Amino acid sequence: MLLHSKKIIKHSRKLSLETKSQYRSLLIGDVGLLALQGSRLHSRHLETIRIQIKNQIKRQARIFIRSWPQVAITKKPEETRMGKGKGNVKHKVSMIRPAQAIVELRGNTLRLKMATVIKKLPGRSMLFNKRLRWIY
Repeated sequence: MLLHSKKIIKHSRKLSLETKSQYRSLLIGDVGLLALQGSRLHSRHLETIRIQIKNQIKRQARIFIRSWPQVAITKKPEETRMGKGKGNVKHKVSMIRPAQAIVELRGNTLRLKMATVIKKLPGRSMLFNKRLRWIY
């Protein structure tokens, strides 16, 4: 009997910059963080966003992360000769399209200062509400 193993797929580094309308809407929350540019979000970026928001809202609202790192980025070790296949998985990223919701918040978000969160992201982004009106 053959055992099926879950092998990590090593993707090529492609970034789709096309905008899809399915990402623009808020599914769960009242307020969201919208990406204005396409970029790659490292898992560390998502963790810093979560920590910054969590420190500001103090259990007044819930955080929903809409994008998750799925694409594996590989890198060969330093001082390695050419050839011998593709390198090992270094980290994972999530591909962000323009006008995609990254994070959603539900609850009391009046005291939220998103300037510190937006500065930590690799691309341009903004805060918006259910009617897709710009807040910050």
